Amino acid sequence: MPIECAEVFSKTAAGGIPGASLFGPKNDLEDYDVDSDFEVLMKTAHGHLYYYSVRIFPGQEPASVWVGWITSDFHQYDTGFDLDRVRTVTVTLGDEKGKVHESFAIDSLCGFGIKRSNCYMVCAGESLSPGQGRNNNGLEIGCVVDTASGLLTFTANGKELSTYYQVEPSTKLFPAVFAQATSPNVFQFELGRIKNVMPLSAGLFKSEHKNPVPQCPPRLHVQFLSHVLWSRMPNQFLKVDVSRISERQGWLVQCVEPLQFMSLHIPEENRSVDILELTEQEELLKFHYHTLRLYSAVCALGNHRVAHALCSHVDEPQLLYAIENKYMPGLLRAGYYDLLIDIHLSSYATARLMMNSEFIVPMTEETKSITLFPDENKKHGLPGIGLSTSLRPRMQFSSPSFVSINNEGYQHSPEFPLDILKAKTIQMLTEAVKEGSLHARDPVGGTTEFLFVPLIKLFYTLLIMGIFHNEDLKHILQLIEPSVFKEAAGPEEEGESPEKEPCAEDSKLEGAAEEENKGGKRSKEGLLQMKLPEPVKLQMCLLLQYLCDCQVRHRIEAIVAFSDDFVAKLQDNQRFRYNEVMQALNMSAALTARKTKEFRSPPQEQV
Repeated sequence: MPIECAEVFSKTAAGGIPGASLFGPKNDLEDYDVDSDFEVLMKTAHGHLYYYSVRIFPGQEPASVWVGWITSDFHQYDTGFDLDRVRTVTVTLGDEKGKVHESFAIDSLCGFGIKRSNCYMVCAGESLSPGQGRNNNGLEIGCVVDTASGLLTFTANGKELSTYYQVEPSTKLFPAVFAQATSPNVFQFELGRIKNVMPLSAGLFKSEHKNPVPQCPPRLHVQFLSHVLWSRMPNQFLKVDVSRISERQGWLVQCVEPLQFMSLHIPEENRSVDILELTEQEELLKFHYHTLRLYSAVCALGNHRVAHALCSHVDEPQLLYAIENKYMPGLLRAGYYDLLIDIHLSSYATARLMMNSEFIVPMTEETKSITLFPDENKKHGLPGIGLSTSLRPRMQFSSPSFVSINNEGYQHSPEFPLDILKAKTIQMLTEAVKEGSLHARDPVGGTTEFLFVPLIKLFYTLLIMGIFHNEDLKHILQLIEPSVFKEAAGPEEEGESPEKEPCAEDSKLEGAAEEENKGGKRSKEGLLQMKLPEPVKLQMCLLLQYLCDCQVRHRIEAIVAFSDDFVAKLQDNQRFRYNEVMQALNMSAALTARKTKEFRSPPQEQV
């Protein structure tokens, strides 16, 4: 049971100085010599003080013992106690004008806000002076709580310590001791009171409220803090179908879609943990992230043999689970995206990117059909959309295999289902832009950087590989900047003219109504309109640069197609004029020489 501080601290009780004597003035006690101990406590100013002590036996190291108070929300996870790792928050109260209220005792004494914590302890080893020797009776650490002011003080063998704490009103405190045994006899609790201070039993138990004699009810046990192993529960439960065909037959329980999870095996400890639990284990998280980066490094620069070998460690289901999971830690999310790109996609994407400045355009019928503008409106189309006939490296993959008879199986990258990856990339990027426009507090990956950088990098790689169709790319471009990459309005929309010009207020109301009606549709705020960190901006620059390269390639192909058609028309006109001269019967020699001079000139001069 806890001891609770007062709901409102009194100014007289809070005006005392921490570390002052716990005894009242002598004149105040002269009239109560004949009274009982309880009457003395109730009539003095210290009736709201409660005390308990812990005696540390000789042989026990005092530096391994901490004595004090804890709150109900305190949890101990480590095997050892470290006072420096206890979290403390300073709460400063003030009004709208910025003036700090001195509503608590700690404010008037020290000039700063309340320090809110869940553990108020003192180390027994710090109470001993350097020249003080060992006492045969051990060391007694006393803890005093003032419920009227929320002040916690400590004593060592009857001498007051300089350490004190201030708690807030209505704080519930539990006496606690942390000790690491260095001898058979470690410590014991003592409820023996000191003069003018009530024992702790009077504050804990209602039956002992008026009893100045330390006494505990029977069957009282000291609670031990035990280590708890937390196991992560799945985010979704199994979908189980239960049916019964007839009364003669039994029940049929079937689970069609089992739940998947990815576990991390630790061979040194012979145990496995859920990979999502690494958010609570920073060292394992960094180690696994560096392992993924090592996998990416060893399969770089076209090392397909190692890439095929890594497919037995990180296979297709693992990669799909890792890139789809919304609860994956940010570092692992970035690591798995990079590993997917380096193992399966980077080889072909790099080959296409190396030929980005080379334009080998075959003169085929498809090339001749390419035009500079997509329609008769003479407006440029969206970048990256449309037919492209430039010769690029062919996409070649091979089935993942760890063992192969010859080296032919290692000439190409391990294959991956690109159609599934494309659909998932579009879906995840759409959800990410929608989530980013809503300014979510906890985005996927923990930060905006881990939300967008892996997705944009994967989309950029697939775009280089030429996986996306025109409709897919239109959808993505509208996510980037809806106001710029929007489709042209139809002829009906362009021909319509409003009867009257709407005012600004009407347009705002109509816009709000449209947004409410289109609640589930795509957000109007694009990626370029958001406040993005620098790594996301860098990826967007690379993506936009490649889209500009696609626009340049389209214009070069359009110029080649136009040149072929234009030169063909020139040659037809030249052939017509040549036949006209050759078929003329009454043309003079001078006129014939003048008209045939063009055909007798070199080809460069003819045009």
